[in-house]
Amino acid sequence: MNNQPQLCCPKCGSLNVYPGMPDVNINKMPIFCENCKNTSEVNIKIDGITDDGKLKVTYIPSLIGIDHDKDRIKNFF
Repeated sequence: MNNQPQLCCPKCGSLNVYPGMPDVNINKMPIFCENCKNTSEVNIKIDGITDDGKLKVTYIPSLIGIDHDKDRIKNFF
């Protein structure tokens, strides 16, 4: 069973999104939503590089309502 969160638009919740190039310095990745035309950044975790040279990342969904307390969020990861 795959329990990985699915990449979705933070504005409208659509799964019809396209990822951009991840910024490994701040662990964020831009995404573009095809439905609402919103461009936003999502949190990611860099997992390494695959055998064929592709960057492996894990999408970390933002928890609604606790962005104001970043120190609490760090304790959970």
